Amino acid sequence: MGKWGRGFASLNLMWFGYLGYIYLLLLIYPAYGIYKDSKISKTRLKNCIAIVLLSLGILMLQYIALQKGELGKIITESIFVYFGTFGIWLNIILCVFIGLFLLFPRSMIYLKTKIYTLTLKLFGYLKENFIQAYLYLKPITLQYYHALKTKLRSFFAYLSANPKSTHSLNAPLKAPFSQSQKDRGDTFLSDTTSQNPNNTSSAPNPQTQNPHNFDEKNIIITYTDTQQHLQNLINQEKKYANMVRLVGKDENGEVLDVDLNLLKQRLKKHEESTQELDSAPSHAFTKLSPTSSSLEDSHMLDSHATDLHAMDSYAIDSHLAESKTAESSATKSSTQSIMEPLIVDSHISKNPESNSLEKRQIEEEQNAIFNPHISQISQKQNTQEITHILDSSAQSQAPQILQQSSQNLQNPQDLQSSQKVAKVAIIKELDETNMLLQSLEQGSLEQPKNYILPPLSLLQEAQPQKLNFEEGEIDTKIQNLLTKLKVFKIDGDVVRIYSGPVVTTFEFRPAPNVKVSRISGLSDDLAMALCASSIRIQAPIPGKDVIGIEVPNSESQTIYLREILESEVFQNSSSPLALGLGKDIVGNPFVTDLKKLPHLLIAGTTGSGKSVGVNAMILSLLYRNSPDNLKLIMIDPKKVEFSLYEEIPHLLTPIITDSKKAIIALGNVAKEMERRYEIMKEMKTKTIDNYNAKAKEEGKEILPFIVVIIDELADLMMTGGKDAESSIIRIAQMGRAAGLHLIVATQRPSVDVVTGLIKTNLPAKIAFKVGSRTDSRVILDTEGAQNLLGRGDMLFSLGGGSNILRLHAPWTSEEEIEKIVEFIRSQREVSYDSSFLADDAQTRLQESDFESSDSGSLLDEAKKMMLMDGKTSISNLQRRLGIGYNKAASIVEELERQGFLSAPNSKGIREIIG
Repeated sequence: MGKWGRGFASLNLMWFGYLGYIYLLLLIYPAYGIYKDSKISKTRLKNCIAIVLLSLGILMLQYIALQKGELGKIITESIFVYFGTFGIWLNIILCVFIGLFLLFPRSMIYLKTKIYTLTLKLFGYLKENFIQAYLYLKPITLQYYHALKTKLRSFFAYLSANPKSTHSLNAPLKAPFSQSQKDRGDTFLSDTTSQNPNNTSSAPNPQTQNPHNFDEKNIIITYTDTQQHLQNLINQEKKYANMVRLVGKDENGEVLDVDLNLLKQRLKKHEESTQELDSAPSHAFTKLSPTSSSLEDSHMLDSHATDLHAMDSYAIDSHLAESKTAESSATKSSTQSIMEPLIVDSHISKNPESNSLEKRQIEEEQNAIFNPHISQISQKQNTQEITHILDSSAQSQAPQILQQSSQNLQNPQDLQSSQKVAKVAIIKELDETNMLLQSLEQGSLEQPKNYILPPLSLLQEAQPQKLNFEEGEIDTKIQNLLTKLKVFKIDGDVVRIYSGPVVTTFEFRPAPNVKVSRISGLSDDLAMALCASSIRIQAPIPGKDVIGIEVPNSESQTIYLREILESEVFQNSSSPLALGLGKDIVGNPFVTDLKKLPHLLIAGTTGSGKSVGVNAMILSLLYRNSPDNLKLIMIDPKKVEFSLYEEIPHLLTPIITDSKKAIIALGNVAKEMERRYEIMKEMKTKTIDNYNAKAKEEGKEILPFIVVIIDELADLMMTGGKDAESSIIRIAQMGRAAGLHLIVATQRPSVDVVTGLIKTNLPAKIAFKVGSRTDSRVILDTEGAQNLLGRGDMLFSLGGGSNILRLHAPWTSEEEIEKIVEFIRSQREVSYDSSFLADDAQTRLQESDFESSDSGSLLDEAKKMMLMDGKTSISNLQRRLGIGYNKAASIVEELERQGFLSAPNSKGIREIIG
């Protein structure tokens, strides 16, 4: 390629590094753009700046990582002089970030939003787990802190009381000589050194002679008071005369080489013998073994002693065995003969101070007999260690002691309960709930056009509340429950716990000889024994070998609707008919899909929270659907339950308060269902979702979902009887595929209201607190709803033999509902369809009157009325002309075809253009 090419390539690679291979190719595109249009615009200038910044960042990063590129080296070293390493990385990050932001501003903003959201979730997760970890570790930390504090106090008290004996704590592990011999050897070294200061070869080298004790031999001590030194040596020799063999100056001391493997084996045998001693057959008495004469020997009694103390004790014991004399043998035998009769009663007492006092007195006598030279502080420490061994042995053998001689113990039930508490597993997720939540359709909800869904800020934010439970509270509940069951002669243990915002569920596994029927009838007795308002018993839990006992919490938490609507389960559901029912018994949000239910039967007495649950369902639908996608028909015989939802654009008819009109509306809904099936038949589709997808492509009518909400079924059944029942059954049987769904509520779930046909065709059921067991059987085919707490506490069943879940409905205030309704009303006006309230005779009369009149004059009257009023809505045309919805709608469509009216805008309003 020539010298010039080689030179340029070398220079290019030297200055730009690996970037030199690609940047020339990347310059082709901007060069072509400049060739086509040489004008410099703001966009081009911004892109140029972005590319330059990105190039600088890549050059600096390349030099730092790969040591390539002179240009990157110059920039990096220049920045390093003034700002250091931190400044280099800061410049790289800023160059890359600003360059990407200038090139892709929208993507960077989206990325920033995602990072911010993930950061908030991460901090929330860490905060929640930190609080739980803090509450869990706090009692354990305090326990170890107090134990360490007590040991430190006793240790420093011992040092302050006997400062001269501190050398025994720092004694070497493998010392073959006594302290007197060490002092004698040190003195000899110092004398020899002072006499021959220049002859260093004659001085013995302690490191070469005894490598194991080089730390001690390096210390040379010079004594100025010779008489005092000799007197100390004599005292030391007398003190250890019975324990060690004195070594003369001319003799070479023996170095004890400790075999670590042999030491571990002996230590293991010693621990086994100690365990055999602790696990003696007799639980009422424990024999004390003789203590040694040093502080290190007392540590051998502790099963938790460290290897350091074990090695020290082994070294001293072996040395004593080699240098044992007849006098020491006699002393030991006499001591053992004295110690044999000493027996300590380890009977458990309510007053632990008296037990510790007795042990301390016996230990002091033992130490005084065995070694009169030991101090009182050492006696106290040995006594504390022996007491610790006795306590740990008693705790490890507690089950055998309780089984063999429970009559000697004063509180056997408390000990048995405390041992079983340690085996209990606290569950935070329910398998049944997770299975139902996983069956929901996942995905993003399609956002409506020309309509804004209500924001979650209109709902009250959840207040910070106390955590569900603490370990101490749970342990107390388990002990109380087991104690009360023991009163009724029911044995067993608690294996799992589900603690939530309102109730705590105990999974109780009874003994093999206990019948389930005995436990199922104890709900009232246990409620009285535990001072609870009511207790629900599942005997047994389906699919498990345990019985569920649900006990109300002493303080229940308030569940807010915003918690449910903000949850991932609700946000990730793609179904427009997702219902936020509340939280399960462990406090996790629970959501179901009305499309899959497809109808819902609700029962509950006054004050049970039935209205609160129905309001949560209605608001869940309003938060996910526009008026074009969902229509509601509300039947409220009480006239006050649904009054807050008046004139919202989702209503297909005004809120119906007359039972006769309600029956007519149900009949017209059934006719609408048949009409939809005819349309779907023409389109050759089976479901409303498939029909709407084809209708959008072909520009045909979009069919919204219609949800009929009945507040009191008993009033309709009393007024309409078979007519009301037949319409409800027909809609329930065939309405699912056509997009028609029922939510039916009643206060009196008797057999004449909730008939067999209605129960069969409304499989999904919710039971709030009911008045009797009979009502619970009618609504759920099982008992339990009569023992609920009220205030939104409910049982949810999908039917078909599925398990019954206990849920807690979220609470919403009237102020929140008013804010949401006002937000929805501000976007669109309500447009009713009066054909759903007209019976067959009235409809036929209106149609015959219209056919007999002159259609041209009717159109002229409609034009005059619209010009005078300035209103083009169908509802206004109905009121002014006194005609039905269908006829008014056909007139408006005809005027649109004639060019008098425009097509409806985003708010559904037509303008007069003719």
